[in-house]
Amino acid sequence: MAASSRETQLSPENSIIHEKRNPESLRARVEEISQADVQDAVAGMADLVPGLSTYLSFTGARVVTHPVYTGNANLNQVAKVWMKLCRSCMTKDAPLACRLQQSDLFPHFEKLYKRSNQEAKDSSLAWLFRDVREFKLGCAHCRGDPNYCIPMNERCEMALYVRRNLYNEYWPGQEARGGLGCYDGERFDLATREQIEDAIARGVERAT
Repeated sequence: MAASSRETQLSPENSIIHEKRNPESLRARVEEISQADVQDAVAGMADLVPGLSTYLSFTGARVVTHPVYTGNANLNQVAKVWMKLCRSCMTKDAPLACRLQQSDLFPHFEKLYKRSNQEAKDSSLAWLFRDVREFKLGCAHCRGDPNYCIPMNERCEMALYVRRNLYNEYWPGQEARGGLGCYDGERFDLATREQIEDAIARGVERAT
């Protein structure tokens, strides 16, 4: 009976990506994705983000909409989910193909922020409201605020950081583009897209 229930949960009709039988609010969809495991969440974001459109509200909020979902959502909130997934890809050793899928979403977010920033420049009132809304004390980079990090391309490559022992296993003798240390002493090395594509082609990942 348990096996049957498990199969039902994993069937395409019930997956997080395909469950669109009834109109769903965009905010609910984003929340659903944020609570999924890494691979399902990345797949869900890849299905969602390319269809997003943005505009700046008259009160300075960065708003996104999607033709499949009802209502709207805040761009910063959607981007925050994506940025957290970037880190999860790193710390939870996501499959290499999943990491590429996650990384591929950066240009979409970059475009959305570029458009909303341009709208702010075109309207002094919206620009003022936007800055008031997004003002916080302290370092925006340290907090990982997406409205700062994405336009500056900061913290947006974390999905391509690979645990050091795995990096050395996948690309022996190849120097990394950069490195990152965590509080627990773990070290991660930054791989290039070309390295990851090559590793996928060689089938280097161990079966799990």
